[in-house]
Amino acid sequence: MVNKFRLPVISFKSPTVADEIRDACLTHGFFQLVDHPIDPRLQRQTLTAMHSFFSLSNEIKMSLRRTDELAGYEAMQSQKLEKGTTPDIKEAFYVGEEGHVFTGTQFGDNQWPSDPLYKHAFMAYYHAVYALSKDLFSILAQSLQISPEFFQDFLTDEVSLARFLHYPPTPPVETARGVGAHTDFGAMTLLWQDDVGGLQIFHPMVQDWIDVDPIPGAYVVNLGDMMQVWTGGLYKSTLHRVVNRSGKERYSIAFFNEGRLDYRVKRIIVGKGSAEDEEGITVHEHLKRRYKESYEFAHSDEF
Repeated sequence: MVNKFRLPVISFKSPTVADEIRDACLTHGFFQLVDHPIDPRLQRQTLTAMHSFFSLSNEIKMSLRRTDELAGYEAMQSQKLEKGTTPDIKEAFYVGEEGHVFTGTQFGDNQWPSDPLYKHAFMAYYHAVYALSKDLFSILAQSLQISPEFFQDFLTDEVSLARFLHYPPTPPVETARGVGAHTDFGAMTLLWQDDVGGLQIFHPMVQDWIDVDPIPGAYVVNLGDMMQVWTGGLYKSTLHRVVNRSGKERYSIAFFNEGRLDYRVKRIIVGKGSAEDEEGITVHEHLKRRYKESYEFAHSDEF
């Protein structure tokens, strides 16, 4: 049975937003963000475009399939994020800055259907959430009691990615997942979800899965493994999954601002605005390893 503990709901306009985010990040690294500047009409228009895109023929979608060199379509059950489960029951479409998309191994280009509707809708959404993500990194720095400009170098010439997702109903099988239990790879994720539900996090305080009930227009914001490493474990990267038992189709959009690939992540000395003199790991090294693991799992009988 899933626990009904609720995530904190934080207003982007709150005068204490940095303190509220700090409290959430110290416990589980998840919160719902409301009163943000993203226009609800843009969200609705993007959802309409997603419905249309994922209704295209399999032949068209597979002609846009994601490769090591190109962003694009990812077929159902291509990825697996939890040991002991079936491959994830979802399909996705990856989009990033034109000519500067991180494909998991290197930079690549976007691919688009012939109808310009999709490029227009998805890139308009991408740029709006990209701007919000940069504002949130500044607030995150304040929450750590370091300079608001701390992340600017990390965010210079960075790679960002929007992942448009479609989940059919998850079969009533114990090992079936829309997305298996995992922690996110990078620093911060901004997730918009429709009203179907299915997102759950494993809350460390209650030691149970809790539903993240959709709030219209809100963003579920969570920290990834890179931020947990960066803060020496102070801020948390928490397990989450999608199990869509609603009987309905579910749509969501995950946005990842992954930073500059050659940036070296070292542990922040909280309160002093600097980092320890240690080797650390580059963003590229960290992300490449995590991408490789998750796609190998999907094609391995051992996982």
